[in-house]
Amino acid sequence: MHLVINLGLKSIRGIVYNDIGKKLISNNIVIKTHINNNHVEQDPKEYILKLKKILDYLSKKKITPKLNTISVTSSANCLMGLSKTLTPLTKVFTVLDFRANNIYTKGDTKKGKLLDPSHNLTKIIWQKKNNIMLFKRCKYWINSSDYLSLFFTGQLVTDSLNYNKFIFKSAN
Repeated sequence: MHLVINLGLKSIRGIVYNDIGKKLISNNIVIKTHINNNHVEQDPKEYILKLKKILDYLSKKKITPKLNTISVTSSANCLMGLSKTLTPLTKVFTVLDFRANNIYTKGDTKKGKLLDPSHNLTKIIWQKKNNIMLFKRCKYWINSSDYLSLFFTGQLVTDSLNYNKFIFKSAN
């Protein structure tokens, strides 16, 4: 059996498939999204609480011991900062978060190109410009699916597609 954990902007889902791809069981739990002007955030601690509820549900159905693989997916460009001990220091900036809508490659409109506010690097630059103390405390910048993979493995891991969106390791 194979478990797919899908973290969306509205919910986290656990779906179990058999070896030929037939859906056997699923569980869906709402995730809160906090909206304040251009800030659209989620709480990474809520992800883990809800994920544990899904795993508990599957355990009660006697599914967990039969799992061979786990796959984790999430919305693109949902970014969060972690400490050197891999503890979340920021909320998750979702793909819909546009607070970084005035970040340029060279710092201003005359010399630089406007960066896409949904991209991870743009969000990191915004954090550095607007909360340098928090930025300095963040050792790693990862996306939300990699945070769930961290829960399962105890390590920072990603796939090549997420790597291209990137895990950013700061210099401090």
